[in-house]
Amino acid sequence: MTEDTTASGRLSPTVLAAARSVDAVLATDGRGAVTQWSAGAHALWGWSWQEAVGLELADLYTADGVPRHKDGHTFDAPTQITALTVEDQRVGFLVTADLGAEEQAPDNALMSWLFDQFPLAISITDGEARVLRSNEAMCQLLGLSEEDIRTRLMTEAAPGVATAEDVRRVRRVVATGEPVTTERFVKVPGETKAHAWAADFFPLRDSTGRVRAVGCAA
Repeated sequence: MTEDTTASGRLSPTVLAAARSVDAVLATDGRGAVTQWSAGAHALWGWSWQEAVGLELADLYTADGVPRHKDGHTFDAPTQITALTVEDQRVGFLVTADLGAEEQAPDNALMSWLFDQFPLAISITDGEARVLRSNEAMCQLLGLSEEDIRTRLMTEAAPGVATAEDVRRVRRVVATGEPVTTERFVKVPGETKAHAWAADFFPLRDSTGRVRAVGCAA
């Protein structure tokens, strides 16, 4: 995709120059549905061009305007949305993003390996206790794949293991920014007998200090 063909006759030279200087560019029609999708947008959001066309901006951002990856996790990358107009009529939007730190591939790969291969069970939930990510150790404990539990409320993903009180703990961590530790005696699907478990719920913050998600470790 080229920025000129995406917004031909609709963008000022200043906006066009800014679009050329960033790593990710996408455009939508007047309804906010994606019509153009660059390789950089694929790298940042995770959707291929074929998957992205037709998505709406609401699929790419949370309700409070935070960029959201295909797999559900949010990320901290500066994005700018510019209205495309013809004779003062809005005909679409241009979204640009500078990958910046998100493009640090070696470091990102190491962090991904650490999460996936960490021997303790770890999950990440959103502020409502819906599962965003789970590592291999957590999946083995629950006897489910990550795809099976992703986007589900933690009590639905792990019935009998995660409780309504755990959901309240997650929401309390988001509200207060303070970690919570609890202990219980329970049998998980991936083990043969019940035993004591310590579970930690802790805030995951962006560069501004805002709580974006909650980590859960057992």
